[in-house]
Amino acid sequence: MLTLTRSVVQPFEQREGAIAQAFADQAALAIENARLFRELQTRTDELRELNSNLAQRVDDGVHEVERLNTLRRFVSRQLAEAIASDGEGVLASHRREITVLFCDLRGFTSFAELAEPEEVMDVLRATALVRFKPTSHA
Repeated sequence: MLTLTRSVVQPFEQREGAIAQAFADQAALAIENARLFRELQTRTDELRELNSNLAQRVDDGVHEVERLNTLRRFVSRQLAEAIASDGEGVLASHRREITVLFCDLRGFTSFAELAEPEEVMDVLRATALVRFKPTSHA
């Protein structure tokens, strides 16, 4: 609210009324601008926080892809993905009874390096070199 007073009792001139109206209009604009500026600052802070979170998520994603690519250099794709999705719990120690036969099959090493693990096991099963007997653990 804008209040105008005079020391002498007489009406304001039209020019004085126009000046008071212009002042009131400018004050209203200044108040609205201040409100909009505070709102802009709030939204800027929110965007800064969201951007920071996004940058962290992107960094985490890049790190995970690099980790997965490193794992794939040393283990099968399936095992690398199992480790990435299950964490390293899949690598936890456990006991199993297994039988291993070492033998030389012509061309097998180059085949095994290029084939998927399931395909390698299928070939070994087909040649009767692998017998898998699942055991149940109670």
